[in-house]
Amino acid sequence: MNTTPSHTKIRQLIKQLENIIPEEHHYLLSELNTEIEQLVTVLPDTLLSGEYLAKPEFDGSSGCYRRGQESVFYCPSCYERQQDLIATQRINSRLRVCPQCRASIKPAK
Repeated sequence: MNTTPSHTKIRQLIKQLENIIPEEHHYLLSELNTEIEQLVTVLPDTLLSGEYLAKPEFDGSSGCYRRGQESVFYCPSCYERQQDLIATQRINSRLRVCPQCRASIKPAK
């Protein structure tokens, strides 16, 4: 069983709902709890930690945007124009390319 702060909070909310919802509808809470347990077991730890919510920051060594310690490098053109987080593809040690806008991305000088 997962014991992350998010998961603990969800369990507390379900307990509170048990006191509010009529007993004939408690089966819905049980089904909800089962679904949450299944989701929690398949979600990566980075998602549960909230890192996926972090605002991307520009990484000069790659020329791309990154969120936290993710190993994904996002296209600066797509992010700056449309706030889209499009993962780039590595071509070689000094060049990445965006599959959406086709921008060639080099490390900032």
